[in-house]
Amino acid sequence: MAYSIDLRTRIVTAVDRGMRVSEVAQLFLVTDKTVYNYLQRRQATGSLHAKPISGRRLSIPIESMQDFIFFLSEHPEETLAGYCEMWEERTGKRLASGTMHNAIVRAGWTRKKKQQSRANGKQKSATRIKKR
Repeated sequence: MAYSIDLRTRIVTAVDRGMRVSEVAQLFLVTDKTVYNYLQRRQATGSLHAKPISGRRLSIPIESMQDFIFFLSEHPEETLAGYCEMWEERTGKRLASGTMHNAIVRAGWTRKKKQQSRANGKQKSATRIKKR
């Protein structure tokens, strides 16, 4: 986690006032490398703000999540592979099964829809473990 901009400013100001880097690092409980990094960042960019965290874009953007949930509800009993194929047909975008799974989880969609029954036609009931 990045340190606050306030702490970064105090670290750089202490060096500007003449303190040695090792003293500043000890005083603010950071490493010498951190102090040097802040000085370099200020020199290069003029700012002490942390770099934005890069990450992968979501394959199914949050804005499209309602459409995605509607897509899932149209085929509630489909398999993961089936969802991937239908999504590709619908959008032209191929998704790996792991990506589809993550999107389904993010959407809060549960895949178990039918209640399972035994061979004799009776419903399964939850088994309870007896405490001794």
